[in-house]
Amino acid sequence: MFPDLQLKKVRRELAEQSAYHKRQLGYLPKGKIAFLKNGSYVKWVRREEDAGSGGTIIYRKDRSFAKDLNLKRYHSKMANTLDLQIRLLDQVLLAASDAASEADLPFLTADLASEVIAAISAGIEYANKRTGIPAADAVINSTSVESAVGHSAIGDMRLHAEKALLSPALLESVKWMTDWCRGAYECGDRHINELRVRAKCGLLVRSKSEAFIADWLFEHRIPFHYEQVLRVGDYIFCPDFTILLPDGTLLFWEHFGALNKTGYLQDTQRKLARYLEAGIYPGRDLLITCEDGDNPMDLRDTEWILHMLCSKYMSAVPFGGVSEVPLMMK
Repeated sequence: MFPDLQLKKVRRELAEQSAYHKRQLGYLPKGKIAFLKNGSYVKWVRREEDAGSGGTIIYRKDRSFAKDLNLKRYHSKMANTLDLQIRLLDQVLLAASDAASEADLPFLTADLASEVIAAISAGIEYANKRTGIPAADAVINSTSVESAVGHSAIGDMRLHAEKALLSPALLESVKWMTDWCRGAYECGDRHINELRVRAKCGLLVRSKSEAFIADWLFEHRIPFHYEQVLRVGDYIFCPDFTILLPDGTLLFWEHFGALNKTGYLQDTQRKLARYLEAGIYPGRDLLITCEDGDNPMDLRDTEWILHMLCSKYMSAVPFGGVSEVPLMMK
């Protein structure tokens, strides 16, 4: 991919992540939360959006309200950080375009593009560490909070209190994804005797390529079902993989592994035609990978799929990445 196109792709992904955080703000209560030192502990205070002091104390019995206000704080910080990265990226793109035009040079070098992307990633990672909880500290009890408060400066006390309130809310925000992944679902029963390959994650599948895909999704904590029945009108499909996206929509992945066989190829063509008739379009709702006897699946060709899936989860999952989420599968 050309460096300028790579940066534009990153910009689109940042914009999607920013939009996600801004949507979440609309579901949360008005006002903002402040953390104030009160003796040996930190108290929660609700303030108006534009207030820098004062406010109303939020009592422990209203922890749920405090949690929502703190979640709002998190989404606001992340949206602002992402928007800043987008503005900086726009400046890089504009400056590089002007310089390249004046010097009659290629738009951007690959090295510069890589440096810009690394800088953006570092900025987002910093924001997540500043407003979230590292995976190792995801479970915080009252003892650990009291211990930390007893040996911290006032600023650290407030930050720790913010994180302790935020962590459970973020984990709850993805619990429904875990529940979906672990829940029972209707499986296809055609050629069930062909499930002969066991993936590392424990799932029985039909081929080594499917085992690779299953392990890939599992290792990256992306929730999926294998050969779940999908009914659309008069059609019954059993996509190889049904993937749950953070916005609640489903993405389907079909791996066609024997395209050198005439009968298999014809079945594949009919299946794709039915997908299209049902309004399920490749590249939007359906991912497709292929191979045949002479041309096995090239793992490099699937890198963009992993990058695309991970980018969709980057802002929607706690701590800025699906790798930090508790295991989705049983």
